[in-house]
Amino acid sequence: GLTVHKLAEELSVSPTLLSQTINQSLGVTFFDLINNLRVEEAKILLLSEDHQHLKVEAIGEMAGFSSKSTFFSVFKKH
Repeated sequence: GLTVHKLAEELSVSPTLLSQTINQSLGVTFFDLINNLRVEEAKILLLSEDHQHLKVEAIGEMAGFSSKSTFFSVFKKH
C-alpha cells in the first residue's frame, strides 16, 4: 500500500520532489524502486529454509505483490 504520496507525506516533502529525487539519484521511477525492493525480498524468502514449503505465488504475496502475474513479470524483468 505504499505510494509516492504516502511516503512524501511521511517525509514532509512534495510527491513531485520525492519522485524527481528518486529518478535523478537512482535512475528509476518510484514504482520500479518499490518493485525492485519487493523482488529482493522475494529472493531472500525463496532462499530461506523456513519458506521452502510455500508456493512461489505465496512468496510473491509475502513480498508485497498483489497479483501473481505482476510478481512473475517483474521477477523475470529483474
